[in-house]
Amino acid sequence: MPDGLNKIFFILLIIQQSAICNGKSNFGSSLVYMNASYNPDTLSHFKYNHYDVKGKARIFYEIQFKETLTRLTLHASVDMLRADNWRLNLGAVSLDMCRLSELYKSKNRLVKIFVKELLRVSNYRDCPTFPNKTIIVKNYTVDPDLFPSFTPSTYWICQLHFAVGKVDYFSTFLKGKFYNL
Repeated sequence: MPDGLNKIFFILLIIQQSAICNGKSNFGSSLVYMNASYNPDTLSHFKYNHYDVKGKARIFYEIQFKETLTRLTLHASVDMLRADNWRLNLGAVSLDMCRLSELYKSKNRLVKIFVKELLRVSNYRDCPTFPNKTIIVKNYTVDPDLFPSFTPSTYWICQLHFAVGKVDYFSTFLKGKFYNL
């Protein structure tokens, strides 16, 4: 099925789910798989983990840069995974991570959700980042109530690549699912 028809089908599915839910959140989210890698030339310390607390997936990072950074870019993409393992891209974005306080006011709802939670659970703010200062992201989670009530039960994939120019610093691959309660 062409990509345009799949997006139309997805939108129709969302509208149908919205009519059933009456605007109330009736789903949960879980993290099925997480893998991360880093460039040892750019980071002196890198740890990550994910775990489940009270039915919510939590993500943990510890990162130390080797040098002072005055810019850091996040390239992110989110895909919905169909039953036949075909990916439907729901969006891709590049964010200047040195301007988190400005991104907090973004008109893009997904960016706003991401940044709000990152600011809440981490000691990372805006650039510059300093060498040997540990940046900790502890208990990062996404509250399902922040998403539209008509989000369908589905698997999703999120890829995050953090870079300065063309030099990759670290990347993360996440696979999770939204499910009906």
